[in-house]
Amino acid sequence: MAFDERGGDPGRVGAYHRTLATYLNGLVAVGFTIRGLVEPTLPPDRSHDPYVQGQARVPSVLVIDAGRPTGLDADAAATIA
Repeated sequence: MAFDERGGDPGRVGAYHRTLATYLNGLVAVGFTIRGLVEPTLPPDRSHDPYVQGQARVPSVLVIDAGRPTGLDADAAATIA
Protein backbone atom coordinates (compact mmCIF):
# COMPACT_ATOMS: atom_id res chain seq x y z
CA MET A 1 0.00 0.00 0.00
CA ALA A 2 1.51 3.37 -1.05
CA PHE A 3 1.33 6.49 1.08
CA ASP A 4 1.74 10.16 0.15
CA GLU A 5 4.12 12.65 1.80
CA ARG A 6 1.65 13.36 4.61
CA GLY A 7 1.39 9.71 5.50
CA GLY A 8 -2.18 9.31 4.29
CA ASP A 9 -3.64 6.50 2.26
CA PRO A 10 -4.04 7.92 -1.30
CA GLY A 11 -7.33 6.05 -1.66
CA ARG A 12 -8.93 8.00 1.18
CA VAL A 13 -9.87 11.62 1.70
CA GLY A 14 -8.19 13.08 4.75
CA ALA A 15 -9.28 15.84 7.07
CA TYR A 16 -6.80 18.63 7.70
CA HIS A 17 -8.46 20.83 10.28
CA ARG A 18 -7.46 24.46 10.38
CA THR A 19 -8.82 27.38 12.34
CA LEU A 20 -10.87 30.11 10.71
CA ALA A 21 -8.02 32.48 11.56
CA THR A 22 -5.63 30.39 9.45
CA TYR A 23 -7.83 30.74 6.37
CA LEU A 24 -8.82 34.38 6.88
CA ASN A 25 -5.39 35.66 7.92
CA GLY A 26 -3.82 33.82 4.99
CA LEU A 27 -6.12 35.60 2.55
CA VAL A 28 -5.56 39.00 4.17
CA ALA A 29 -1.78 38.44 4.23
CA VAL A 30 -1.68 38.28 0.42
CA GLY A 31 -3.88 41.30 -0.16
CA PHE A 32 -7.40 39.90 -0.21
CA THR A 33 -10.32 41.76 1.32
CA ILE A 34 -12.94 39.61 3.06
CA ARG A 35 -16.39 40.63 1.78
CA GLY A 36 -18.44 37.98 3.49
CA LEU A 37 -18.72 34.51 4.96
CA VAL A 38 -21.45 31.89 4.61
CA GLU A 39 -21.73 28.60 6.51
CA PRO A 40 -24.53 26.77 4.70
CA THR A 41 -26.31 24.01 6.59
CA LEU A 42 -28.90 21.44 5.64
CA PRO A 43 -32.53 22.16 6.50
CA PRO A 44 -33.40 20.34 9.77
CA ASP A 45 -36.24 18.40 8.14
CA ARG A 46 -33.98 17.07 5.35
CA SER A 47 -33.53 13.62 6.85
CA HIS A 48 -34.36 11.43 9.82
CA ASP A 49 -30.77 10.12 9.88
CA PRO A 50 -29.08 11.34 13.13
CA TYR A 51 -25.79 12.00 11.28
CA VAL A 52 -27.52 14.20 8.72
CA GLN A 53 -29.44 15.99 11.47
CA GLY A 54 -26.09 16.79 13.12
CA GLN A 55 -24.93 18.29 9.84
CA ALA A 56 -27.97 20.56 9.91
CA ARG A 57 -26.75 22.03 13.23
CA VAL A 58 -23.00 22.18 12.57
CA PRO A 59 -21.86 23.60 9.23
CA SER A 60 -19.43 21.40 7.33
CA VAL A 61 -18.68 24.00 4.66
CA LEU A 62 -17.29 27.53 4.85
CA VAL A 63 -17.74 29.82 1.84
CA ILE A 64 -15.48 32.88 1.84
CA ASP A 65 -16.23 35.79 -0.49
CA ALA A 66 -12.87 37.53 -0.93
CA GLY A 67 -11.17 39.55 -3.59
CA ARG A 68 -8.10 41.62 -4.36
CA PRO A 69 -8.11 45.12 -5.78
CA THR A 70 -7.80 45.07 -9.57
CA GLY A 71 -4.30 45.59 -10.87
CA LEU A 72 -2.66 44.10 -7.77
CA ASP A 73 -0.23 41.40 -8.87
CA ALA A 74 1.09 38.58 -6.69
CA ASP A 75 4.41 40.33 -5.95
CA ALA A 76 2.67 43.54 -4.88
CA ALA A 77 0.22 41.57 -2.76
CA ALA A 78 3.09 39.84 -0.96
CA THR A 79 4.52 43.21 0.10
CA ILE A 80 1.23 44.20 1.76
CA ALA A 81 1.60 41.63 4.54
